[in-house]
Amino acid sequence: MTKNDDLTQTLHEAVDCHQAGDLSGAEKLYRRVLGEAPDHADALNLLGVVTQQKGSLEDALSLFDRAMAAAPGLATIPFNKANALRDADRNEDAIALYKTALDIDSHYTDARLNLGALLHECGHTQAAVAQFNALIKDTPDSAKGYYNLGKCRQTQGRLEDATQALGKAIDLDPGDPEVYFVQANVLADMGLFEEAISHIHKAIQLNPDWPE
Repeated sequence: MTKNDDLTQTLHEAVDCHQAGDLSGAEKLYRRVLGEAPDHADALNLLGVVTQQKGSLEDALSLFDRAMAAAPGLATIPFNKANALRDADRNEDAIALYKTALDIDSHYTDARLNLGALLHECGHTQAAVAQFNALIKDTPDSAKGYYNLGKCRQTQGRLEDATQALGKAIDLDPGDPEVYFVQANVLADMGLFEEAISHIHKAIQLNPDWPE
């Protein structure tokens, strides 16, 4: 087995630990890879994710910077760094890096979802609408795309558009209680109280632990 084969096997073991929730085990193995190959982009990137999950945001950002320098064409790295920046309340920097990820891979669904959600959160609702419309055009069966578009339309006061988008989200993913709850709020704002109550009941049916 070659050195590269050994590193690949160790990386796979690290990812298995990471996916199983064993952050300490994953970190140890990612660092073992980096001990042999300090510029290994995947190990740097994934160690950055572990470090972020353990709450050390500045250390995570440093690791993502090293990973981006090693593999500037890998879209997952600016995406992961953007997530860390968002956790650090550096929202405008996060927005810029989500856009960088999309410049590298325009079909990166999670990057577009996160970008749209953060734009909406920061008050850039029309820009968020543009992102969700682009996502839906690229992925017509994206329930999350329609759900987030519906929330944006609710913010804009475009209730008919909101209820249509949320209805489409329900059609695509009828098992998500949150969509029913948001749809209920929109229907109530439209004065359609019986329909709103029906959607609340459905949300509770799907999630009996829903807070009252």
